[in-house]
Amino acid sequence: MTWWNSLFRKNVRDAQLDSELRFHIEELADANIAAGMSPQEARRQAQLEFGGREQIKEELREVYRVRIVDSTTANLKSACRFIRKSPSFSIAVILTFALAIGANSAVFSAIDAILLRPLPGVERASEVVSLNEKLGGAALPLLSYPDYRDYRDGNRSFDGLMAASLTSFGFKPDASALPKVTYGMYVSGNFFRVLGVQPALGRGFLESEDQAVGRDAVVVLGHDYWVSQFNANPSIVGSTIWINNIPCNVIGVTPQEFTGIDQFIKPSMFVPFAMSARLGGGENVLEKRDLRWLTVKGRLKPGVGIAQASADLTGIATRLEQMYPFPSSGVQAILSRYPSLAEVVWVQEEPRNMGAWRFVQEQMEPILEPYRRVLRYIGRPESASTSSGSLKRHQEEQAELVESSFAAEIKSPVRKRRTARRKR
Repeated sequence: MTWWNSLFRKNVRDAQLDSELRFHIEELADANIAAGMSPQEARRQAQLEFGGREQIKEELREVYRVRIVDSTTANLKSACRFIRKSPSFSIAVILTFALAIGANSAVFSAIDAILLRPLPGVERASEVVSLNEKLGGAALPLLSYPDYRDYRDGNRSFDGLMAASLTSFGFKPDASALPKVTYGMYVSGNFFRVLGVQPALGRGFLESEDQAVGRDAVVVLGHDYWVSQFNANPSIVGSTIWINNIPCNVIGVTPQEFTGIDQFIKPSMFVPFAMSARLGGGENVLEKRDLRWLTVKGRLKPGVGIAQASADLTGIATRLEQMYPFPSSGVQAILSRYPSLAEVVWVQEEPRNMGAWRFVQEQMEPILEPYRRVLRYIGRPESASTSSGSLKRHQEEQAELVESSFAAEIKSPVRKRRTARRKR
């Protein structure tokens, strides 16, 4: 859900929230039925236990709240003052990192200027730039974890590259409580160190806590969430909370001035990437090079300019292209065996703005053009989160993808949703 949708497509957003809340209420009702309640009583009790829908929807809306009209003037003034004081930053935000990757190009650019102000609570924010990749004409604002790891470990221009990904969690303060849906982030172990953020309570992550898959169940709470859910209780550090039914140790609380790496979203909590498989149902997506789901930011070393960093990353990108080339000849060989083929369908379970779709589209369309064949997409619509936030909803979406993939007439979930939106 993009900030543009949040501003201009309220009906779509509210429908999505209604759908998500309905799935969670149904899960509670199913649990009550399993405990021996009648279906009618089970649903009534689930609605009572879950709480008021409108209040919960308002809390979720606040995650995506965009107050562009009210804040534009203040942000412009703030940006002008900051650029006057930090001319080096104003230069950095104009330049881009151009990296040659075969016949395509990958572009890493410092784009924080579009936010009109530096990241609040980040130490020397003018040194922090966002890395965004473009392959040919396809914008790829997200990186895969293996690519991130290669850039992080192979560069000589950054004091550190950190990664993060917004997701939804089921939060419980104790084992017996009912879960609440909240939005948080998976982050790399160096997240707080690279940003220069010192927790208000406790500590940030040790880099070792993001190395072994599923080993370190630790969490850092966002300041506002700590205040709203725990009444700013300082003894929260060292206690256990439940995230997706997994007990996690609270090791810290972020400072009040730090609101995350996006001015529009305030994460409730931060969890190491190494816990993503354990919290997400067992699949380790950290080794999927075709799954693009990470926002990556880096802090330039003192004295390192954009040109030097660009040349550094160019070398890494070129090596990655050589190691993991697109199998164009193999695809053409397969196509030649099916002369009557009218279209090719790409199916993925990840959201449209993640996974391999953008890259595959850029590579496949020139291959298909001489054959006059169409490339179709089947998958989840664009989303800010890698997961649906509900096992039941995930299973239904998976079934829909499989059904659409093998249907005689392709009915993409994306197209059906768009049709539904036009009718509203």
